[in-house]
This record gives sequence, C-alpha cells and structure tokens, in this order.
Amino acid sequence: MKFRRLYIFLVLSLLGAAIYAQTVKLDAPSRCTVGEKIQVVYTIEVSSVEDISLGDFPGFDIIYGPSVSSSSEYSYINGRATQREVTYVSITLVARQTGKFHIPAITIRTKGKNCRSKSAEVTVTQGSGNTGPGNSPSASQPSAPSRAASSGHISKDDLFITAEVNKRNVYEQEAIVLTYKIYSAVHLRNITGKMPEMDGFHCQELENKPQLSLSAETYNGRRYLTAVWRKYILIPQKSGHLHIPSVNFDAECETINPSMDLIDEFFNGGGLAHVVVKTIATPALNIDVKSLPTPKPDDFSGAVGHYTISSSLSPTDIKANDASTYRLVVSGSGNMKLISAPKSKFPADFEAYDPKIDDQTHISAKGNEGNIAFDYIIVPRHEGKYEIQPMHFVYFDPEAGRYVTLKTDKYTMNVAKGSGTHRSTSSQEDLKVLSNDIRYIMTGDADISENKDDYFGTLSYILSYIGILALFGIVFAILRRRTQLNANVARQRGRRASRAAQKRLKQASVLLARNDANAFYDEVLRALLGYAGDKLNISTQELNKENVAVSFRQRGVGEELVTRFIDVLTQCEFARFAPGDPGETMDTIYHSAIEAINEMENVI
Repeated sequence: MKFRRLYIFLVLSLLGAAIYAQTVKLDAPSRCTVGEKIQVVYTIEVSSVEDISLGDFPGFDIIYGPSVSSSSEYSYINGRATQREVTYVSITLVARQTGKFHIPAITIRTKGKNCRSKSAEVTVTQGSGNTGPGNSPSASQPSAPSRAASSGHISKDDLFITAEVNKRNVYEQEAIVLTYKIYSAVHLRNITGKMPEMDGFHCQELENKPQLSLSAETYNGRRYLTAVWRKYILIPQKSGHLHIPSVNFDAECETINPSMDLIDEFFNGGGLAHVVVKTIATPALNIDVKSLPTPKPDDFSGAVGHYTISSSLSPTDIKANDASTYRLVVSGSGNMKLISAPKSKFPADFEAYDPKIDDQTHISAKGNEGNIAFDYIIVPRHEGKYEIQPMHFVYFDPEAGRYVTLKTDKYTMNVAKGSGTHRSTSSQEDLKVLSNDIRYIMTGDADISENKDDYFGTLSYILSYIGILALFGIVFAILRRRTQLNANVARQRGRRASRAAQKRLKQASVLLARNDANAFYDEVLRALLGYAGDKLNISTQELNKENVAVSFRQRGVGEELVTRFIDVLTQCEFARFAPGDPGETMDTIYHSAIEAINEMENVI
C-alpha cells in the first residue's frame, strides 16, 4: 500500500515538473561574503499557493522566510485588457562560511499541481569586516536557526534581550539612558512586554519605532540579527542604591516544521512552519546615585544638567498701573521638566503675578532638551525710575560636580504718571535748596534807628500769644488723632479695600461694554488681587493665590467662598492668556467677581 502511494506521488511529481517547471523563476545573487544577508526570490505566475516544500540551504542560515506575497498586474493594449497574477516566495539567508553552495530548488503546490523551480549557485568569499573564521559558526556545527527549525526548541542563546545603561554612577536628577536590545538567531515575528514601575526614578520613553530596524552582529562568536527594542530616559529622584528590575517579554517565533514522511505530507497535508511563544527576561541592573552637594545655594532651581539663560523686558517705558512682561528663557538639556520657576526680584512697589510657563522641550538622550520660557507679568503702581535687578538661575553641573549661577541683565524701567494715580514722594526725588543759611555780610555804615513801637508786653501781644497756643493745641490734637488712625495700616487698607475694588470693577464694566477682552481681564484681576491684598494686609511680593486662600481661611471665611474666590482668580488668569468666548466668558467672570467681593465684605 505504501509503495503504491509512493509510486503515485512520483508520477504526479514528474508530471508537475514537466508541465510547470518553466513557470517558477529563481532570483539569487551569484556572490556574497561571510556574514552578509542575501535574499532569494521564487516567482510564479499564479494568484496563490497551497503549499511550499523547502530543501536544505547548506552554508547558509535562514533568518527570515519563507514569506509569501502576491500582486496583480493589469494592462490595456489595443482595446484588450489583460490581467497577470504573480506570487513571490522570498527567503532571507546569512552566509556562515566560505565556498560554493547551491540554492536548492523548491516545490510549490498551486491549484492541485506541483511546480518546481531551478537551483542556483552562490560563491561565498571571506569579507573584510569583523566576521571571520573565528567569529562564524563552525561548518560542522548546525546553525542555531537550523536546530530551532528542526526541533521547535528555542534556547536562551537563540533569543535574548540585553539591558544596558550609559551610566551607573550618577547624581540625583541626572539623566540615564536605558536601552533594551534584542539578539535573535530565529525568525522573530512579534514581541510584547511592559515596563514595570521603577521606584525612585522618573521614567520617559525615548523612542518607540513601530518597525524594528534589524542589523547583523556577532555576539560571543555567533551571528545574530539585532535591533533596539526600547529606549528610556531615567531620572533618579533620590540618592542611594537604586534597582532597575528584570522585565519579562513574550516573543513569538516562527520555526520550520518539516514532515518526517513526505508521502503523508503530500496526501494528508502538513504545515511548513509553526509559531513558538518564548518568554525571555532582561537582566536586572543597579545604579549608584549620589546626593547633590550641600549646602545648596538659596536660589537653587532644582535643575541638573547644562543650561544657558536669556531675558527681556517689554516695554520699559510705561505708565503707572500698566503691565509689562519680564521674560526669562532657560535653554539646555537635563531634567527640564522638573525645574521650578526662578524667584522674582522686582521692586516692592511692583505687583507681580505667577509666571506663565511656555515649555518647548523634547525628550533626547540627554534628558529633556530645548527651552522653557517664564513670563512674569509686572505692574508698577507709582511713577518713577526703577532698577530691575538681575535674576539668578542656579543649576548643578554633574560633569563638573558643582553649582553654577547664571545672571540675567539689569534693566531700567521708566514709569510715567498714569490716569487716576498720584505722584508718590520718595527718596528718589531731587531736593532743591530754597535758601542759604549764611547770607552776604553787608559792609559800610548801617542805618540804625530806634523803634518806638514797643509791641512786647502789650495786650495785643498777650492775646496773640494765647491764640497761637490755642491753635497749636487744636492742631496737635487733630494730628495725634490722625496719627492714631494711620498707625493701624492694616485697618486703613481694609477700609478702602472695597472702595478700590468697586472703582476697578466699574472701569472693568466700561471695558466689558467695549468688548476689550485683554484690558477687561487685567482690570478684573487687579480688582480681585488688590481687594485681597488690602483686606488681608498682604504685600505685593507675597500676593499670590496660595497666600490669599490661607489668609482668608485664617480670617474665618468658609471653604466654599474661598474656593469660589480663587476659582474666579484662576478663570481670569487663564482668560488673559487664552481667552475663549469674548462675550459670555467676560460677562460671567465680571458678575462672579462682584458676587465674590460682596460676600467677602459680609463675612470679614
């Protein structure tokens, strides 16, 4: 029975070879070097194939394939349309030794018929690269793909992932590059895995390519296809011995599964390849993290890396109560996502707001690279000439192992008198000498005459003296009373807080009617912050949302009202930089500000 089946198989094979041998074309290079990847392609003019029978590839390792693809070609000539269906079977090989080797013919089954290709000869020579007799597998030893293909077993040497870091001894906040690299001697179809939570690190993925870029590499005397699987930037958040744990990945590998009985494979069918799922683990790593040197400078921003700064002030000539923008730009590379805004050093007579941050950074092998701009909105309250002192940006240079201080330029701001403001008397005003204490001595004879009107001791003199004393007492009492009232500065500010806020809100209503969004939001923001500063006796340097909220709570204001007041401030600040609907939003913020101030007046 078995002989009969063998006879039928041989007859059908011979008939198929006689009829279809000319329809299968083999394309292969005639020469290559040891370690070089080559591709052989079998082409047949059919729409699909049912089965493929491979032979052995002596002198080569199969690293990919067989891969089957199809295409349709249409043509229209002399009014006649034709269609041509073509199927390609491609196999990628790596030469492992020198010599002359045959690329075998393959048998392709399609539409119940067997089609056989021709064979080809390839000459393999010794290359000039790193691959040599000492690095290539022995000719007598089967290659890793061949063993895996024949048994379906994938060993730890056939497929593994390495974990590498560019630094093992670093400072806190210093960027580390973690690289996972795949080494494969089998046909790898897919790999999945997830990074675990790493204690003590801030982690960002550096690059995630949808397609792996494979390249050949010799590792421990064996040829592999390698690719970078993932790269991460790690920024240690504390000092000590930090641990990068092992990661498990699931790899899907395709292995060749030839049938031991060609007759059973022909009549009963048989798979040419099957998929094996292998779990591979990366090695764990330890990182030694050093603390930043102490004592840290007072102005230390938390930045670690390499930085430069620049600054600008616009405009420098303004009127009192108008806004100007002080911009500080920090450029460089390091832990830029984690640095804090530099402390502002503006004159005490200025009102400064929390900076708006414009982040223009991207992830790179150096950490976060690019620039971050800090925009400080400052409002001078009185006219005069002011010096804007340099800002300090302090960062830690891990290569030099020291703190570096950068300074901005010093600016001069000329503030003119604004509408509704009063000129302030300050030490900056020049004083004029009105007279001299020693006058010119007159020479010559003096014209001296006796004054016969002796006013001293008369009744008019006595009454005048009493009147002067009485007037002095009245003035003294008035001034003493006024001094007592003015002594309580907080009380005075609190009494005029509501009036000043209402005045600004009235001006805001005019701007609302004009639909002047930017000026409207500035005026409402000044009204709210000015009210809070006057009512709570907070200086302009300390006037921010956090201090306002804390002070309101200490005065016994309910949490719901405090939250609403802060929400109005936040909405107003956001609308100043990113306004939405200029009609409905402005009207809502205006009425919310009036309600918040009125309710605060009822509580405090």
